[in-house]
Amino acid sequence: MCAIIWSCVVIPFVNGAHELDQQFAPPEAYLSGDPLPYFGSENPWNRRFFERDNPRRIGQPELLLIQEGRLEEAIAMCHDILAGDGGEVESHLLLAVALGLQSRIEEAEISLRTALDRGLPPERVLVGPRSLLEPLSETSIFKDILTSSNGLLHGPMLGAVTDRSARFWVRTWSESEIEIRVSVDSHFKETDAVGTARTSSGNDHTAVVEIDGLNPGTTYRYQMLIDGRPISSQPEWRFRTFPTKESDEVVRIAFGGGAMYYPPNERIWDTIRLRDPDAFLILGDNVYIDIPESVGAFHDYTYYQRQSRPEFRRLVAGTPIYAIWDDHDAGIDDVFLGPYPDKPAWKLEHFELFRRNWNNPSYGAEPEWPAVWFKMRIGAVECFLLDGRYYRENPFRPNPSMLGPVQKQWLLDGLRESTAVFKLIVSPVAWADDAKVRDETGPNGEVLYATDTWAGFKEERGEIFDFLAKHAISGVMLLSADRHRTDLRRIGRPNGYPLYDLMSSWLTNPKGTDSSGDPLWEYFDKPAFAVLTFDSSGSDPVMSIEVANIEGVPVLNKDIHLSELRNK
Repeated sequence: MCAIIWSCVVIPFVNGAHELDQQFAPPEAYLSGDPLPYFGSENPWNRRFFERDNPRRIGQPELLLIQEGRLEEAIAMCHDILAGDGGEVESHLLLAVALGLQSRIEEAEISLRTALDRGLPPERVLVGPRSLLEPLSETSIFKDILTSSNGLLHGPMLGAVTDRSARFWVRTWSESEIEIRVSVDSHFKETDAVGTARTSSGNDHTAVVEIDGLNPGTTYRYQMLIDGRPISSQPEWRFRTFPTKESDEVVRIAFGGGAMYYPPNERIWDTIRLRDPDAFLILGDNVYIDIPESVGAFHDYTYYQRQSRPEFRRLVAGTPIYAIWDDHDAGIDDVFLGPYPDKPAWKLEHFELFRRNWNNPSYGAEPEWPAVWFKMRIGAVECFLLDGRYYRENPFRPNPSMLGPVQKQWLLDGLRESTAVFKLIVSPVAWADDAKVRDETGPNGEVLYATDTWAGFKEERGEIFDFLAKHAISGVMLLSADRHRTDLRRIGRPNGYPLYDLMSSWLTNPKGTDSSGDPLWEYFDKPAFAVLTFDSSGSDPVMSIEVANIEGVPVLNKDIHLSELRNK
């Protein structure tokens, strides 16, 4: 772990900004002759999220102590948590890890057995982080789990589906040959297509298998073989290819963000699955890392928590997942990572961590401009998913960019060339100014807006909106996340039709955020997600919005017709 990264310089912003604005960044963020850091955050650059009095971070504070060799402190923290809640599975697991690293193997086995008895998925013991669990690898309990394992630790995760192809992400125990077979026949009397790949230790034992040559709008079953052996107790996995671009078939896209690991709310993945969307877009803060330094066991562990949840695995096995990231995935709260593709050095490591844990169709403009932006199309709907962090500039520079020039040009070109009836521009942060209103007011009592949203990048947002008007691009809907609630806003434009911004970003987090500004509608009583249904078959195609909470109860239904999304 790199300690200097947390030694931060704090300088008030003065260049036309409100006097309370501040920047937080480590010393290496300041280039010669430049008073402003090229990367940093608008919030303290420290480890405040992992303090003992922050109960929302489950397992992470103990894991940090273990990774830093502070085993006695980790053991004490685990006992303290368990004394208050004996059912905390993560603390039983991490207590076993810490005891194992002290060679207290018998005690470690008792803690590990307790974790398993209380619902810890056995795959968690095998997946690791392996360097920390290695002392337990010779125990009888570890060997029993390994013997009964079919070799599949995480996944399959379906992604990058088109009208003719699909990809399947997996993580295995050892380096293995993966074979995916698909068939329209549920009994697999015939196989329609086969794809293969090999997992590698260098890629954290993951691989992506691609299947092509499929038929549009068709439901397929699939099977998996690991090193030539069908995995045991295999469920009936199935997926559906997308309709063609010319099709007017109804399309259903669900989305949300704000997915901190929190066991009481992990059931939302089953709620989403039962809505049977054609795709699910997860818009950032998919996991909460907040350690902006070289990737290590802590970062992997944070992904393993989510990927081992049975509810999440059920969803991703049959619903294509498309993921972008936000600040808590990419660095730390309200982070701006700067204009460079390869610095700070850990930025590229965090990107690679993201890429090996998701299954997107592409990643930015590799190899020169890696990032997590991409587009995908389902029938009459085209989605442009944006990376709002990798190339985000310091928001207190003149005319800062959130997207960077390459991504911005990619977006504008794609919108101009799109033949889709509906176009979704998908951002990790809110488009509307008032989605995040500051607590304080300006010197004349005026409302101040947070600069972490598009309110801090007004010139670039205006350029995008003006481009839509200039080229008479119809059918545009804005999606966003970041704030822990769901709300709908309408952004007026002097030279084009009003744009709707639908924000939803409270999937699993233990707590939501309160109302802000003046939305058309809002909901923050419980975790929720949105489902958009597109019917392009009539003379005036319609997009139907449904917001449902974690119980599956609809809390909003609204129709928006294409005629509302055209210049008059």
